[in-house]
Amino acid sequence: MKSSQQEKLKFTREVKIRGQGVEIWMKLLEEHMVAALQKTIRVAYSKYYDDLAQDNGRQSWVLKHLSQAVAIVDLVTWTEGTEMALCELLDDNPFAMEDHFELMKGQLAELTELVRGSLTSIQR
Repeated sequence: MKSSQQEKLKFTREVKIRGQGVEIWMKLLEEHMVAALQKTIRVAYSKYYDDLAQDNGRQSWVLKHLSQAVAIVDLVTWTEGTEMALCELLDDNPFAMEDHFELMKGQLAELTELVRGSLTSIQR
C-alpha cells in the first residue's frame, strides 16, 4: 500500500484474486490491509518504551515507524500514562498529574524541535 504522502506499507502476505468476483477480492484486500496495519502498530508499540529510554529515543522512534502507527501508539501510550498518573493520585502523590503534564509538554517540545529540523517530506 502507498499513502498519498508516499508512505509505503507491505502486505503481510500476497492477495490472490484469480477466479473470484470483485466483491470477494476487495474484501480480501481490506482484510490484508487491516492485518498489515495491525502488525505495523504492534511492532511500533513493542519498540516504543525501549526507544524512549535512549537519548533522542522518541524522536528516533517517530522517524522509524509509519505515521499512522505513530499516531495510534501515541494515543495508547498517552492513555496509559494518564491512567498511571491517576492511579498515583490515589496512592497519595498529589503531583502525579502535574508530572504527567510536564512529561507531555516535554514530548511535544521534542517533536516541535524534530519537525523544525532538517527532514524529508515523508518524515515531516
